[in-house]
Amino acid sequence: MKNRGISGDRVESLFDRVDYLIDAHPKKLFLMIGINDINGGRTAEAVVRDITRLIDMWRSGAPGTTIYVQSILPQNEDMRPKAAEYVDVVLKANEEIKKLCQERGIMYIDLHPILADGEGKLAAPYTLDGLHLTGEGYLRWADHIREYVK
Repeated sequence: MKNRGISGDRVESLFDRVDYLIDAHPKKLFLMIGINDINGGRTAEAVVRDITRLIDMWRSGAPGTTIYVQSILPQNEDMRPKAAEYVDVVLKANEEIKKLCQERGIMYIDLHPILADGEGKLAAPYTLDGLHLTGEGYLRWADHIREYVK
């Protein structure tokens, strides 16, 4: 298992690395991307369009890889007030990503229910700053995807 996530990453930066990742011939790919794009002002449509392109590139280059797309995580607007303007964009992007996965026969993993509080915000125990996960948040995430990783 290899983590290829980079802090601050955006979908378009993955286009530059997709060949490297494809050449590794992984059995499974777990994709979570988009929050930095949305926080940077991109629309849900633009993010989903780029995720679609990325998936198409991946499927073409590595047809034997099983792809799992994870939802974009919620943010906590109490800790990160600017995030309030992006709540609806995240929700819309996740709806569209889920549809995309259903259309393409790709597993969509919705992380919102396990990381959000009763108001739909990233639960305080799982974040220090309203965006990034704490160790406890990562453990919760890992527990949720464990069955797919096996």
